[in-house]
Amino acid sequence: MNIKSLTPKQRKTLEGLAKLGHPAKRLEIAQSGGIDGTQAAHALSRLEAYGFCENDDEYQWTITEAGKSILLSLEIEDREANNKDASNSDEEPAHSLEDEIKALRGKIRYAPDFSTSDAAFVCKALSEELADMPSIAMILAKMARYWDGLKS
Repeated sequence: MNIKSLTPKQRKTLEGLAKLGHPAKRLEIAQSGGIDGTQAAHALSRLEAYGFCENDDEYQWTITEAGKSILLSLEIEDREANNKDASNSDEEPAHSLEDEIKALRGKIRYAPDFSTSDAAFVCKALSEELADMPSIAMILAKMARYWDGLKS
């Protein structure tokens, strides 16, 4: 997922959800983001597919850590664009956008929202269950070793 692939409506929806700071319904998010409720509904569906927000059983939407980090990335990108417009100096900025985005990706990429020991157990159990299919069993065994190696 590229930061630039968010549409303006998706960005306004995500910003509206973040601005509220609590679980909210679609219309409340739309008002906070300054867009139509139907546009917010479409944007929320797409943002949920990207993993930037979540929906509970009561149709309350919340922003995820990935959503917060993409907003931070967008703010950093906007700030750098404004700084480049404002300054005409030839100096290189101390922290580039790429460095900050890499740091953010490093933080969110390797933080699973489940117990790695549970994942290892499930992979091992499936590997044993599917022992009559060696290629699948081998992949599942490798996955079990991988999840065993991670600390949750």
